[in-house]
Amino acid sequence: MCRPLLFLCLLFSGCIFSQAQKFTFDQPKMGTECRIILWHADSLVAAAAAAEAYHYADSLIRIFSNYLPDSEVSVINRQAGMQVVQISVHMQHLISLSLRACQLSGGAFNPAMGPLSDLWRKARVTGQMPPAATIEQQLPLCSCNDVLLDTVAHTVLLRLKGMSLDFGGIAKGYIAQQMLKVVQDRGIRHALVDAGGDICASKGYEEAWRIAVNLPDQSDLTWEKSLPLSDQAVATSGDIYQHVKFGDQKFSHIIDPRTGYGVHSSRNVTVIAHDGATADWLATACSVLSVRKAKKLAVSAGAHLLMTWMSGTKMEVVKTKHFPFGGK
Repeated sequence: MCRPLLFLCLLFSGCIFSQAQKFTFDQPKMGTECRIILWHADSLVAAAAAAEAYHYADSLIRIFSNYLPDSEVSVINRQAGMQVVQISVHMQHLISLSLRACQLSGGAFNPAMGPLSDLWRKARVTGQMPPAATIEQQLPLCSCNDVLLDTVAHTVLLRLKGMSLDFGGIAKGYIAQQMLKVVQDRGIRHALVDAGGDICASKGYEEAWRIAVNLPDQSDLTWEKSLPLSDQAVATSGDIYQHVKFGDQKFSHIIDPRTGYGVHSSRNVTVIAHDGATADWLATACSVLSVRKAKKLAVSAGAHLLMTWMSGTKMEVVKTKHFPFGGK
């Protein structure tokens, strides 16, 4: 996912008769700002719950981050084409979710895109476009069919040497959901976790949480309407912050698994789903798919989808039926 295209705004009205207070905590995680907002009467309980959630997030990052050489996913990637690797419960769960997402999306979401993700990551640093021949060479190493997961033995094998997993399009949503669960297990009923735009929320205090959404191609301007969120997750994807330009060509950080190139279209994609991992991977997949296929995928997954983009000076808006845009 990218730097947040969603801005959080909590709107509430009326008098507050209980002793509950709103507490906000911020820490840098996963290359972005991770915020926890919760309502509780005891500041010590609130602070302890947030601290536990951040600590738990660190443990998950050590599993899923391919930026850490000693992470579990890095160990798996180093053993590609050589031997099976014993994996943790969380790794097995996320691989299972990712392979299922790959199947449901027809490959538009693909956790085996590590070789091409690395290639384009280096291109953003060097400012040099990857050669077409190099991209073609990497594509055969990016097949989900070559990710062999054994849920009985709790092992995984990347069948071809040079393969690597990259959970960039699902891990933040998954981790945010796990953080929310930690807070809820502390007995806190009204909480929200915002992991750089991947937002997971329980029930709001007195009314639903309200989420503001960016206008297309705008980093700081939002719609006049907001999204009500309650026991749901929301994720957004777009190229406002993360893209690379080579001459007149602009490529998103989101790679089309069918071509190996960054997506060209400048669309804001917002997904509301029942959990963070689902919202996260759907936002990624729907950025790759055509509008018609994206809507069909979102509906099949029981999610709401909003897509916006600029056509000249006109803003185009596509959304699934009953998309929950509310008032301010």
